[in-house]
Amino acid sequence: MINIMTLKIIITGFGPFGSIKENPSSVLGENLAKTLVSMGYSAQFVQRRTAIKDCQDFYDKLAEDDCVVIHIGVNSGVSRINVEFQGFNEASFSIPDADGAQPMHEKIVDDYPYQFLFKNKLDLDSIVEKMSDSLDASFSAGRYICNYMYFLGLSNVGRKSRGTVFIHIPMFETLPLEKQLKTMVDFTGHFVETVQ
Repeated sequence: MINIMTLKIIITGFGPFGSIKENPSSVLGENLAKTLVSMGYSAQFVQRRTAIKDCQDFYDKLAEDDCVVIHIGVNSGVSRINVEFQGFNEASFSIPDADGAQPMHEKIVDDYPYQFLFKNKLDLDSIVEKMSDSLDASFSAGRYICNYMYFLGLSNVGRKSRGTVFIHIPMFETLPLEKQLKTMVDFTGHFVETVQ
């Protein structure tokens, strides 16, 4: 049995990209980490550029396997926080990443078949059920950087982390930061319990 208060929680968000100068995923991620630390959790925030290289570097350099990772990305098309249940081994970018890379119909991880569907093994169902007033389940993180990061994360569970999840959040104009932060604090408490 692990102590959830000492389990390291690593939260990632993306940096500026395109017309988004201050990425909501980083604003929320940074606030979430600070709030969790103030509650006694061991948490840290890491900002990544919206680039394949940064996704790969994050997992290449992740040295602690005794941690959980919460990835956050923004989706302007949603009105509530979405918990992604699975990732796909496919990179098909509709627009280039921050470095100009634009893979089409390529594997993310060579060890798995192209388009392999990797389901999160943690009990996300029970969390979404408990928090159904503020969270939605999602079964597609797209095929851009968010899915890229999530598939890398899922493929590294058991080697680089105890568990991972990807969260898509709405813009703050749609759902204010304060409400998103409260939801994510509650979600994180439930999430770390599923890793036991």
